[in-house]
Amino acid sequence: MLCIAAIALLCAAIFVNGFTDAPNAIAVAVSTKTLTLKRACLAGAAMNFLGALAGGVLTPQVLHTVIGLIDFRTSDPARAQAAVLSSFAAIALWGIFCWQKGLPTSESHGLLLGLLGGAFALNAWQGIGISQFATVCWGMLLSLALGYGLAFISGRLYKRLQKRAKQALHPQKAIRLCAYLLSFLHGAQDGQKFIGAFWVLVCSFYGGISFSPLPVILATACMMALGTFLGGGRIIDTICHKLVHTTLENGVCADVSSCICLLGLTMVGAPVSTTHVKVASLVGAARAVEGQRADKRTLWGLAGAWAFTFPACFALGYFFTKLVLCFL
Repeated sequence: MLCIAAIALLCAAIFVNGFTDAPNAIAVAVSTKTLTLKRACLAGAAMNFLGALAGGVLTPQVLHTVIGLIDFRTSDPARAQAAVLSSFAAIALWGIFCWQKGLPTSESHGLLLGLLGGAFALNAWQGIGISQFATVCWGMLLSLALGYGLAFISGRLYKRLQKRAKQALHPQKAIRLCAYLLSFLHGAQDGQKFIGAFWVLVCSFYGGISFSPLPVILATACMMALGTFLGGGRIIDTICHKLVHTTLENGVCADVSSCICLLGLTMVGAPVSTTHVKVASLVGAARAVEGQRADKRTLWGLAGAWAFTFPACFALGYFFTKLVLCFL
């Protein structure tokens, strides 16, 4: 019964990831009307599945980082199971709160920090892989810097190309292609994180048995797509209209830069967020192409939510776990 509850909560966390993280991959294509939301979601679902499959099989570096990050092993299986269950509950609660506020936070980072909080409540420092946690931290900072820097450079290059071109540039095809590729890379990144979370769940309930990741990949892609379709519009509105005014010109620069950044960081095994990369890229591209400045209120709101995600999810996972363990 506890295992079924834990799986349900993990699925809820994946579903909320569709609210808060997956929409960033298709945000430019939808906001510029290059793709409809329905078509973008359907295409994104297929690419999420392929990305998760390719990431888990061909480049599992992120998966290995996640597995080494968290340790729920203990001599009392009931305590480990309760800790995992509590961590998933905390993650789902945080994701729903952020979606209601329209904040495009990283549900996958919330997942990792919630599990870290539960592991710390159970095993103290022995439950945390310090080197892997360092990888998560520097990956987040590097993704923001690379996203902004690459997008700014891409925007400057695009302006020069536009001046030299004999006819107007029409980047719709590039935006459509980038939406598919970003969905693929989102699946490669977040799919591995959720497979790692499922591995933690399986080990806590059944020991170190092997399992086929294919059903997990399929379920992850479907839940992400459903969440995106039902709630992704809020996130798209926040980053593509409130944060900056997204155009075809700055949108294509942001998307190309996001693809390069996500691909590189996935290859080196850094668990990063599509949200962080996409927002930084949009701000950099809008600044370079049209001289736009991001809306300060929206930007500070996003930055505050990102900064608060780490301690909030860790604390929720920790206190939920401690509360449940009190009754065992």
